[in-house]
Amino acid sequence: MPHITKRLTKWLFWVGITMFVSGVSFAVGNWTWYKTRTWSVVNKQIDLKAGSKFTQEFQVNIDENFLVMLEVDRDVPQDVAERVLGVGDFVSGSRTDLHGFKMRWAVLNNGIVVKKGISDGNGEGYWSRRKGRILGFFPAKKRQKYRLDLEVLDDGSGLNQYHPSLLVRVDIFTLDGYAIGEGLSELAGVAVAGFGLLLLAPVVPIWGWLVTRKTNHPRGAS
Repeated sequence: MPHITKRLTKWLFWVGITMFVSGVSFAVGNWTWYKTRTWSVVNKQIDLKAGSKFTQEFQVNIDENFLVMLEVDRDVPQDVAERVLGVGDFVSGSRTDLHGFKMRWAVLNNGIVVKKGISDGNGEGYWSRRKGRILGFFPAKKRQKYRLDLEVLDDGSGLNQYHPSLLVRVDIFTLDGYAIGEGLSELAGVAVAGFGLLLLAPVVPIWGWLVTRKTNHPRGAS
């Protein structure tokens, strides 16, 4: 019986340790992966007067579609947002007949154009802490270097006092999907680690009992 108890204790110990370490490693690994992805690679304030040009190089570490966006303060007057930014009011509904100042943009990889376009708003906006215009999107590959070229074709300086910024980042809904997946992976890892601790819980007193028994009754003692 003691021999069987000792074997069972060893089995529970190693299975418990394996599950605990594996669960923690899985959870930490997923959390680290999520936190180290380049979800946002460009966020720079720019001048929107006619003729202004902007160039920014960047690199990503995930295969995903990235959005190119122009963002201003949320408190920009509605008439300015419609007339200059080319984006309507979220509360009153989307208007696709809006046209603001034009911007030419292009994303290049090793001198080759990946995606390009001309944006005037056309009602393609978004609303969060700030208000923005979506210029377009492009497919990015990890470990690749890109360059974003932007040229302001019409005068958009009416937005300069509202801190216009150019952004390149993964779409927020796509990012939410990754966040949910990462959260579920963390929960799975914690669950496996917790089950490992449950297996280890009875091992300590049993192991202590075996050690005490061995000490009090050494092999060969009469």
